[in-house]
Amino acid sequence: MWLLTLGTMSTMVSMVTTYLQSLRMMTPDGYFGEATFFICVIGMVGCGVVALIHTIFFVVWVVMKLSKCMMPEKDKNGNQDVGEA
Repeated sequence: MWLLTLGTMSTMVSMVTTYLQSLRMMTPDGYFGEATFFICVIGMVGCGVVALIHTIFFVVWVVMKLSKCMMPEKDKNGNQDVGEA
């Protein structure tokens, strides 16, 4: 799921960048304003923030799974297994 979200976010950033480039090529010099540029930048930054948050959650999930594998097993009472006498 994390990989799918990152793929979607990178696709959206590519589409916004392509839209921005095509808009600059097709409009007259004075028509392309700063507002359009800032709206596109806000869209790309928004996608970057969402991708960063999902990456942080993924890293936390992986660390928790790996640390769970490294911990010693516990018995039914919740006590760690120690050598039996």
